[in-house]
Amino acid sequence: MRYLAIIGLILYVLSCGAQSSVAKDSIYSNDLDFKLKDGVYLLWEDFILNKPSLKFEQLTTKEGKQISEFRPLERIYFVKTGDSTLKLNPAEIFGFTENGTFYIQFEHEGSSYFGRTVNPGALWQFAAMVISYQRTLSYNPYFPGDYRTIPSKDLKQIILNYKTGEVYPANSKVLIPILAKDPKIASLLDKTPKRKRKKRLFYFLRKYNENNPVAFPK
Repeated sequence: MRYLAIIGLILYVLSCGAQSSVAKDSIYSNDLDFKLKDGVYLLWEDFILNKPSLKFEQLTTKEGKQISEFRPLERIYFVKTGDSTLKLNPAEIFGFTENGTFYIQFEHEGSSYFGRTVNPGALWQFAAMVISYQRTLSYNPYFPGDYRTIPSKDLKQIILNYKTGEVYPANSKVLIPILAKDPKIASLLDKTPKRKRKKRLFYFLRKYNENNPVAFPK
């Protein structure tokens, strides 16, 4: 019996050491100083490994100068690879981290945008100002029945599922069934009248991400 107790103690100590080693080699989305490595992530797989596909030092402007900021939808960049230089295609970018903040690419009404991190975690929340178009009936007396398209700026919220790489619209219809899988969030939802759940959606999301932080290699 004493022999078994000693073996159990040894295994426990080894387990604690392994967990400590993992903790030291990882950063977590709920850490106060959480930041991903700066650079361009071409793939979701690069993102979860915290391993930029391209470093900003590899990028140049069309004039061949080092870049001072990264605006892939507004400017043309080139990648230095050995002796050759290739044009960076914005459509191939999954996301990028600049000054520790991660941005993800998404589409809205046929246009591309990069959403800024708002709430990191298992259901990573992003936000960006987008342009939406609304077709309305014109009141021009000379062209009755004529329609016109009016653009407007809106705040768009999207969600990245850290485990799958899928991107969702941040609405209650999509998110509440996922959030309810967490027992603590399910309890909060049960205590909240259905008519108020939509208004408190991002509160539930923040609590969910607090309960479900994600780890990245340092």
